[in-house]
Amino acid sequence: MITSRRITQFLILSLVLSAPTGITFSQTDHYERGKAALEQGLWIRALEIWGEGRTAYWRQKLSDPRIGIAYLETLIAQNKKLLYEEGIDFYLWGFSGENLADYFETVSEEASRIIPLLEDDEAAGWKQLIEDKDTSISKRIVGFWYKADPTPETEMNERLIEHFERIRHVRNTFTRNTTSVYGCDARGDIYVKYGEPTRRREGTFG
Repeated sequence: MITSRRITQFLILSLVLSAPTGITFSQTDHYERGKAALEQGLWIRALEIWGEGRTAYWRQKLSDPRIGIAYLETLIAQNKKLLYEEGIDFYLWGFSGENLADYFETVSEEASRIIPLLEDDEAAGWKQLIEDKDTSISKRIVGFWYKADPTPETEMNERLIEHFERIRHVRNTFTRNTTSVYGCDARGDIYVKYGEPTRRREGTFG
């Protein structure tokens, strides 16, 4: 059986070798190097760099949530559904290291994107952890997605994928401002929480 990890390795080995060269990166921050490659349209190269970063961090029981988020977002942007399981694995790894205090801004931002999905009492607890700069919020993030997974017996978490697909949609659709935690206007909050509406109405309210 061919796993998503083997597919990823095949794509990287077969496609990245033919990617344009001549890019100069800092060798210290895999996330930034991958981001620079992505900005130049080299998304396969970006995945390779982030994969190297994960391998290096994993050996030291460290993680980088920026890499986990960016890896999954990139796969969704490229609609690489065969690799979504790999992206989920990267995302969850990003919140599993012993060094998350170094990335608390990223952790708190990701928690803030989950809070609108919570009931009021639970949301209040998350907000307090963010205010206290408590890195245990990372365990809440991982736990939330495990609980939300409609098929926990598989490696695929359809609800997590749907969440990121919704965020991508609202960033491209609800663009009157960027005041929402999702980088869109307030309409995006409703869409991310509830999904596609059953009815649509256009016009002004009297």
